[in-house]
Amino acid sequence: MTRTSLFLGALMAMMCTAASAQDDEREMEWLNVTVLHYAATGHTDRNNTLQQYLLLDNAVLEEQTELKEQLEQFREEFSQKMINQVVPEAEKALDEGLAQLRKMIKEHPELASQLKEQLKEAEAQRGQMTAELVKEVGDYTYNPADILKTLTNLAVNKRAYSAYKDLGNGLYGVLTGKAYGPVDYDVFNKPQTPEDQKYTWGVMNRDGRMVIEPKYDEPKGYDEHDFIVLHTLQGGQDKAGAKGYDGSERVPFVYTSIAYYPFGLCVSKDGKNYGLMDHTNKRELIPMKYCGVWSNYDETIKMTRTDGQLDVYDANMKLINTEPDPN
Repeated sequence: MTRTSLFLGALMAMMCTAASAQDDEREMEWLNVTVLHYAATGHTDRNNTLQQYLLLDNAVLEEQTELKEQLEQFREEFSQKMINQVVPEAEKALDEGLAQLRKMIKEHPELASQLKEQLKEAEAQRGQMTAELVKEVGDYTYNPADILKTLTNLAVNKRAYSAYKDLGNGLYGVLTGKAYGPVDYDVFNKPQTPEDQKYTWGVMNRDGRMVIEPKYDEPKGYDEHDFIVLHTLQGGQDKAGAKGYDGSERVPFVYTSIAYYPFGLCVSKDGKNYGLMDHTNKRELIPMKYCGVWSNYDETIKMTRTDGQLDVYDANMKLINTEPDPN
């Protein structure tokens, strides 16, 4: 029973709006239409389902009274179909538990009285499950393919994405490749993305226009500093760089890694030697000769040297001291 309740909770959460943006005159919403796509295409493997999200203007969606009624009816019917599928699985798990209890009663007669009470309750639960949860449901009242088509036509650029990420400043990272997950996919977990689809993230505005072409790994935005850290393939190698929210290059794609700190970007070209650079003018602040950033707990910056010492820089990136690494 608990397993079924959790499944339904995740299912209904997935089918509702996943995110909205408020820093624009329009209220935009990402609608998870994975279940609609799953039903419309006749899929049977609910653990390996293509994820699908549409970006819609909430004001446009609110006007679609009949469509919303059809969608709600579909949700109810789909939920019942899923219950009808998972109940036999739950019953099987209960049967295994009942068998285990009966075995324990034989093996531990001193606990028989207590175990028999548990067995009685479990058997009653097993008998009620089908009667209370399983209900006959036929074809969908409204064709899920038609509902999906209508929603897609209402979307900002009439297409679905396999994942999205709100980057702030009215931009979204979107996965144009394919990502898979269970039909009761939780938006707080990442879908399964095949390796050949990894570099298919782009950055889209609320009008559906691609500001940054889809050839990157999942972007990480820092809207307060107007840059987005990205990874792409160059000559078969992963290279990191950054672009501004207008799509212009802020950091060239020549690094193996980029990490953000309040005072600058920590960069490396070989994954071994690290330094700091100013992303506003692509200027190197601290040379790439360190094992990494040790700390910036105060107004100084401490970089770890290969000999275990720490080079200490002030806020102007001037070397002021060298001290032992306390670790």
